[in-house]
Amino acid sequence: MMDLVSVVMSVHNAELAILKESVESIILQEYTNFEFIIINDVNDSIINNYLDNLQKKDSRIDLIKNSDNIGLTKSLINGINYSKGKYIARQDADDVSFKDRLKLQVKFMTNNPDTSLIGTWYLTEYFGQGKQSYCHSNNPKELKRQLLYTNPICHSSAMFTRYHYDLTSGYNPKYKTCQDLDLWFSLSRVGKIAIVEKLLVKRRILENS
Repeated sequence: MMDLVSVVMSVHNAELAILKESVESIILQEYTNFEFIIINDVNDSIINNYLDNLQKKDSRIDLIKNSDNIGLTKSLINGINYSKGKYIARQDADDVSFKDRLKLQVKFMTNNPDTSLIGTWYLTEYFGQGKQSYCHSNNPKELKRQLLYTNPICHSSAMFTRYHYDLTSGYNPKYKTCQDLDLWFSLSRVGKIAIVEKLLVKRRILENS
């Protein structure tokens, strides 16, 4: 039986074409046993209509609507509190996951139950111009050491277990940025962190990111 994955995305001031590509990259995953929790953190009517129709078309999508913009960190906390999956995967509204991302991450986590957090290799596009790939080695001790001076795990590539997440204090609502790195430190204290050594995520840095 396939374990349930909860994919959590917060959407604020999104561009429709980019959001569609990001959402579809999850819907079309080869690993199909997931719930897709999308937090609508205040958007225009075009995005609101798109998200409302998504929920009608795919029963795996759960939509949470914030009456006010509360920001990424608090939205993620609410989404995770609502989630039911054994594994929690992150996806940003302007990034893309390749079709085998969830499948390969769940396979690794299943075979390595002491792993609390796993990322992937990823490609970053800067303003639609330059590109750079980030390919960290899967060495748990080295990855933990790297947290002291860099972030080897892209937020949109991250998957962590609900069990290990609950052993920490979760995302810290005090942080509007770097909330991911703060959580990675906490998860590294209760389990091992790892990387799938394959390019599985495209990260976009937009002018309004």
